[in-house]
Amino acid sequence: MVKRREFLKITGAACTGISLAGSSWLPLHASERSIDTASAPSWVDKPMRWGQLTLVEDDPGKFDLQFWLAYFKRSNADAVCLSAGGCVAYYPTEVPFHHRSAWLEGRDVFGQLVAGCRKLGMVVMARTDPHVQITDNYITGTRLRIRKVREPRTNKWTVKFTQKFPLEADDLSRTVITNIYLNAIEAETLSVFNSNEI
Repeated sequence: MVKRREFLKITGAACTGISLAGSSWLPLHASERSIDTASAPSWVDKPMRWGQLTLVEDDPGKFDLQFWLAYFKRSNADAVCLSAGGCVAYYPTEVPFHHRSAWLEGRDVFGQLVAGCRKLGMVVMARTDPHVQITDNYITGTRLRIRKVREPRTNKWTVKFTQKFPLEADDLSRTVITNIYLNAIEAETLSVFNSNEI
């Protein structure tokens, strides 16, 4: 059996050999370019440390803009990737059938984040996820939900029963502790509970 150190030495040497084999050792003349720099946007060489903020549907209702801007500043992030929209919009979208977060309450969370990050001199990239359609039904008085997900390429719906840990003040992660895929009969049975669709 190959030990981990031996594996790393062998693969490291092989990767170095492969990458050097493809290199040209001839110096480039001033008139030659190794890549087309005219096509690259000016901001691509600036960021060295990226942050990412992925929002979930109910975040706008409890969103603390100053907390996140201070976090990005403390972490010395040069750039950030922010949730903009997709299956849920975090801004007041005018696109027909584009679902706005039910917790927006007239706010433009994405716009506020972009403006704040730009004031910090950060490069901002918008993240969208138009690939799925999600409907959540939270069972009243619980942390349980019935989630329906539609894959647009196949038009097939998947139904899951999930439960999450309650949020802790010092832990902003969302941890799913139950994730059960349901068949049609199970989904219909659970649909009798009072729930709030989002």
